[in-house]
Amino acid sequence: MKVRLHIEDSLFEGAKITPTHEATHYLQHVMRMKTGDRLRLFNAHSGEYEAQLTQILKKGVVLEVKGLLREGQTRPFLGLAFAPLKPGPLSFLLEKATELGVSDLYPVLTRYTSVRHFNEVRAAATVREAAEQCERLDVPRVHPLQDLGAFMGGLDEKSVVFACIERAKEALLWGALPHQGGANPLVLVGPEGGFETGELTFLRAHAQVRPVSLGPLVLRAETAALAALALFHAAPSNSAHT
Repeated sequence: MKVRLHIEDSLFEGAKITPTHEATHYLQHVMRMKTGDRLRLFNAHSGEYEAQLTQILKKGVVLEVKGLLREGQTRPFLGLAFAPLKPGPLSFLLEKATELGVSDLYPVLTRYTSVRHFNEVRAAATVREAAEQCERLDVPRVHPLQDLGAFMGGLDEKSVVFACIERAKEALLWGALPHQGGANPLVLVGPEGGFETGELTFLRAHAQVRPVSLGPLVLRAETAALAALALFHAAPSNSAHT
């Protein structure tokens, strides 16, 4: 069963599922599936099930849900806030962040952000496909584009933001992590031009921000985000997120 498909509907043995037009196109014209072929259907609430393509109709297909393979699972919160990037690097970032267990993705505009738009629908499709490939049961939530002030103003009281600042004299991210038990962690990375001076002052003064360093080298924006996530998972206190 090589094909794995995220389905929003509740899944249970015997259920008949009619996928979306996009999913149907993928099954028929990309994967060339035929009646009788098997696949896997999943979502975080229902879990993962074996299924079978039972009918091919003029306007779609019918999938019959078979046996349960894995129980549903809700991953702990792990947010990533990032400046929008050009399509290639952005797609790479979204895909790898999904593989690294991010639960929520926040595109954020800063003073030096060069790409000032964000295609939320395309981003959601990218992370869904990445979840299908990497065996996750849940799909990261993609939030609307907002500026840095609005993002920070919308934090809940349990959020702790690890702001990755290039050339920072603050502690390395690794050293800041073990003391944040019970919090909702968010990793924040700026654009390739870095944060503006006023933004740095704002972040350092914010009670929920922990300014951190990723080392002496200046990293590309997508590299910084993925390096931070990898360090987060490597910290012994964060085993629940892996």
